[in-house]
Amino acid sequence: MRATDELRAAPSSVASGARAESDAVLERRPGLDAASRPANVPPRGARPQRPARPGQVRLEPQQRAIDTLVSKQAGLFYLVNFLNRSEPQRLMRERWREAPNGWHWLVGVGRELGLAPSDPLSAFLARQSGFESVEELAHIVLPARDELLGWARRWYGAAELWLPELLSWRATLRATPTHCDVHARLDSVRLPVRLHGLDVDPGWVPWLGRVIVFHYE
Repeated sequence: MRATDELRAAPSSVASGARAESDAVLERRPGLDAASRPANVPPRGARPQRPARPGQVRLEPQQRAIDTLVSKQAGLFYLVNFLNRSEPQRLMRERWREAPNGWHWLVGVGRELGLAPSDPLSAFLARQSGFESVEELAHIVLPARDELLGWARRWYGAAELWLPELLSWRATLRATPTHCDVHARLDSVRLPVRLHGLDVDPGWVPWLGRVIVFHYE
C-alpha cells in the first residue's frame, strides 16, 4: 500500500478504534434505570408537583389514568341534555370566553344541585377541568347563572325534577379519551326523567369532546 493510501485509510481505522473504546466504556458504565436512580431524584421530564395545602385532596398521577368508577351522582350526565337544548347552547356560544372548558359548564350546573366533592365522579370532573385537586371545582363560576337556572326551573320545575335528587343515580362510568359510557341497572330508569328527555343518549357532545352513551342493563 502506498503512503497516500495509508493516509486515506487512517481516519476510518481511527474512527473504528474510537467506537470500540467508547463501547467498552459504556459496557463498564452502570445503567441509570429506575432501580438505580436515587429515590429523591425524579425521572427526566417529570412534571413538578405543587405541595398540597392542608386538607387538600391531591389527584396523584396514577389516579389520572382511572377510566372506571362507580358514582352515586351519575345523574350529573342528565344535565348534558339540559345544556344541549337550543337556549343554553346559544348562551354558551355567547359566553364561551368566560368558561372555555365545557366541563366547567356541566360542573357549574351540577354544583347548583349539590354535586358532592366526596363522590368519585368529582375527581374525574376535576381532571377533565384541568385542576390539580377536587377542591378547585369550587372555584368554577357559572356564566349567566340566573338565566340558566331560570330555564331549568321553567322546563323541569313543574315535574319536581330540578332538585338535588336528580343527581342521585347510581351508575358505573367507563371513560376513555373519546367516550363516556354510563352503565346503570334497567330498574333505575325514572319515568319523569325519561318523559323530559334527560336520559336520552347525548351522543357526540362537541363542547365536552366526548361521545356520551347511557346503557341500561
